Amino acid sequence: MTEVKVELYEELRDLVCDVLELEPGEVDGTSSFVDDHGVDSLSLIELVSQCEKRYRIRIAESQLKTMLTLDGVYHVVTEAEAI
Repeated sequence: MTEVKVELYEELRDLVCDVLELEPGEVDGTSSFVDDHGVDSLSLIELVSQCEKRYRIRIAESQLKTMLTLDGVYHVVTEAEAI
């Protein structure tokens, strides 16, 4: 990963941990927010909302199922359309 990508990934990890109330050491790229950490759907919707606000993007509802891991969040955020 380039330095910019690493910075974004780390920033997203911090956002995920803040919104989902997880410790950074608990979250790796492939750990499931729902299966591994017991996150509920309301928290996932809040995560989507915070990503949209922070990065000024629009995330389609269909992308929510992709945003169940840190890697998924990174993928969706980097592919989302700016608003």
